[in-house]
Amino acid sequence: MIDIKYIFIVFIIIIFFIYGLILSEIIDFIFADHDDDTEDYRLALEIIGEIGIAYIIYYSFERYSEMLIFSLFKKISRKVPFYMNQLLLISFSTGIFKHLQKSSNKINYFRKKFLNF
Repeated sequence: MIDIKYIFIVFIIIIFFIYGLILSEIIDFIFADHDDDTEDYRLALEIIGEIGIAYIIYYSFERYSEMLIFSLFKKISRKVPFYMNQLLLISFSTGIFKHLQKSSNKINYFRKKFLNF
């Protein structure tokens, strides 16, 4: 029989993945599209800004999410697994990079320009 703890972990991972997806859509809405006339240093700053904003928001809410997860695990009388933070960070990162299209286009521009592939 499947333990309720594993179902709960999968549910939380899916929530953090969706959290990353929604945040990536908001960040894509805020930043401009790739423009060939823009200087390279400005494009690099935009990429750093997009990814930086996403992780600043993630880490600012990390303490609150840990408290929520701890309290929910306590209700099912379980201890929070030691690998939970790493799983949530991977899930969030996958959600962020899944739909951060404008940043991906800018990174592809740099890849084609400097690495020639």
